[in-house]
Amino acid sequence: MFMLHVDPLTAAADATPADPVLADLHAMGPGIVAGQLAMLTRLAEIGMTLAEATERWALAAPEDREAAAPAGFQGDPGLLYSRVARAVRQTLMLQARLLQDLPALGRAASQARIEGEQARRERAQRVLMRAVRAEHDDPDAVEDLSDAVYERLRDEDFSDDILALPLGDAVARICRDLGLSPAWTAWAMAAATATTAPPPELLAETPLPFEKRKRPERDGPPTAPDAPFASARGSPSSCPPG
Repeated sequence: MFMLHVDPLTAAADATPADPVLADLHAMGPGIVAGQLAMLTRLAEIGMTLAEATERWALAAPEDREAAAPAGFQGDPGLLYSRVARAVRQTLMLQARLLQDLPALGRAASQARIEGEQARRERAQRVLMRAVRAEHDDPDAVEDLSDAVYERLRDEDFSDDILALPLGDAVARICRDLGLSPAWTAWAMAAATATTAPPPELLAETPLPFEKRKRPERDGPPTAPDAPFASARGSPSSCPPG
């Protein structure tokens, strides 16, 4: 068994968090529209109140018309009524448009949530597979643990529960469940929670999306280890002093 210090470049290579601002906007969209609909409803009610007042003013006897004018308005009651009626119609049209857009906003929020969960699974898989390949040289052991990682992250009942945790805690828990050493559990937590990324030319690999992962055949060639771990194994600094 060997040990490896946390490499900030390797850890940062796995840091690809979704934009929290965009995620928040998607989640807030339906609530914002609901608030706008409530305001439009109130505006329509105010407009109807003004329209009714204008109607009473227009129907009043000539000698009472000045007293019946809304807010002391001077002028043609028909003109005021047409303006108020137009404002009410525009308010109702905008309200109807928002109601039509509301299902699309809900779908966008749902899609953003699904994409966020998929991104978390992919990040967790990358970190876990690097830890597995770094700790085990035997191809069969790597394949068995690779399958275990894949099945755990694919199992919705398990992954939905564990991915609700902070990513570092989720990865560390799976590391412990797989029997990886405490040192690798700590490394996985550090890698999963890294927030800075190195320049693109320093990234070791571009991993496949989680759902497109190709599981190697049992009798096929062993999976090559990731570049950062391969180089770390040959590095004197990667092993503890004897």
